[in-house]
Amino acid sequence: HRSSGPVRKAMLLKNITLSKMSEGGNVRDHISEFFQVRLEKIGLQINEDLLAILLLYSLSESCKNFRVSMESRDELPKPEKIKILEEAESRK
Repeated sequence: HRSSGPVRKAMLLKNITLSKMSEGGNVRDHISEFFQVRLEKIGLQINEDLLAILLLYSLSESCKNFRVSMESRDELPKPEKIKILEEAESRK
């Protein structure tokens, strides 16, 4: 059983905010790793808009067109929807 104390929360929050996909990296793997950080299990809630922005900006520069298309919408998509959209985009 892992601690849910301040050190653990800080480490998980740091991991998610500093997460960055390497250029040429696998988008699907990166997004899966991003979602493996289970902040809610230790009682740390992040607003869905902020989470979507963190996810979009963690993608590499080669995903810029995808990021711009998501940002140009009237509302940011839910983080889970970004995951599904990116997977569909990568299959084209």
